[in-house]
Amino acid sequence: MNIESEIQEWAKKTVIAYNQRKRSYYTQSPLVGIKEDKIELLVLGINPGSISKPFDEWVNDDLWKGKITKNGMTAEILLQGNPAYPNRNKEWSFWKKLRSLLEISGMDCLMDNEKSFVYTNVFLCSTKKEKGISKDDYNNLKLYTFMLIDILKPKRIICLGQNTMDSLLVNYLKKKDNTCKLTGLPIRYKVINEMKVYGFHHPAYYYSNEEKQLVGHFLGHYDKKIITEANPLPKELEQYVVAYLNRSRKANAHGMVSSDEIYKKLCERLKTLYQVIEEKNNLCRFEISKELAFTVTNNENGYVAFRHIKFDKKVQYTNNDYPNLFEYRSTLQDMGYETNSNVWLGKKQFIQYGGNEEDVCNTIIIEINNITLHDCLVKNTP
Repeated sequence: MNIESEIQEWAKKTVIAYNQRKRSYYTQSPLVGIKEDKIELLVLGINPGSISKPFDEWVNDDLWKGKITKNGMTAEILLQGNPAYPNRNKEWSFWKKLRSLLEISGMDCLMDNEKSFVYTNVFLCSTKKEKGISKDDYNNLKLYTFMLIDILKPKRIICLGQNTMDSLLVNYLKKKDNTCKLTGLPIRYKVINEMKVYGFHHPAYYYSNEEKQLVGHFLGHYDKKIITEANPLPKELEQYVVAYLNRSRKANAHGMVSSDEIYKKLCERLKTLYQVIEEKNNLCRFEISKELAFTVTNNENGYVAFRHIKFDKKVQYTNNDYPNLFEYRSTLQDMGYETNSNVWLGKKQFIQYGGNEEDVCNTIIIEINNITLHDCLVKNTP
């Protein structure tokens, strides 16, 4: 049986199992074009992050209308992948960060060949948060993804997040395996059935430049090497390891700095620079312009976050109701803000800044000033 036939048989079995749950699910990339005997790269997430809908609501979804019935999905539709996938480069904020990591490694070209690249999830049902996954559903349905991996036999697997790699290791090794961990570093690697498996933080989360450089160069180095468990960390990577560990030490040292003091000092200074539009316990919101606002708060150990001044919880940031969305998100992402939220355009924790309270306040104010300047440029662009 050739690979196309195997994938089609897999899809038929998978939709039967998933349709019984009567909840929204999908893979990410199309599988209809897969014809090569060995896939170059498979990127694996834990599950799609969006609101889970029953089939009778899903049939009216703008993306899925005409593709889903009240009885669920067909094998043919499953193989076509997520209808949003063609717009991933514009709409999926984490995709840009993933590609930037692979650009450093020199592996980004592997993402461009749809016949030898696959992006999917261990668990195909969508949930707003990972913790919303039913343990019973997860244990019963994740096996179908591993069946797909066995068919595709990818040369490389990139696992986005610890839980993703743990699931894969347990499936193939029947136990948790710590030999693939690099002590003190955010990278894991293993060779399983001749597949090179890498694990690192999901790119939806904050990456310092030091972590980005470390992960990218690590991938690039080991993609050209035969990996064994005894591989010492090569001297070529020492500078990136040192930079990452120095950054981590600063962040850990900053963990002793009081977020209460940062919040207090930051608000005092910001009130002399920007108009307050809301103030309550542990939170202060400021206006940048008639279009943009930002919040500083001591909640969740303190953070600063931006959103449109007319933000409405009922209107998600993926909609076009908010002007200049892409420009703001792109700028904030470049400054290290998390941009994968439907509440905030960008959010950054106090702990992500190094130094004492004064250093943190100074850096945050500089960033806010940069956003203010950017806002003026955006509004005045012809």
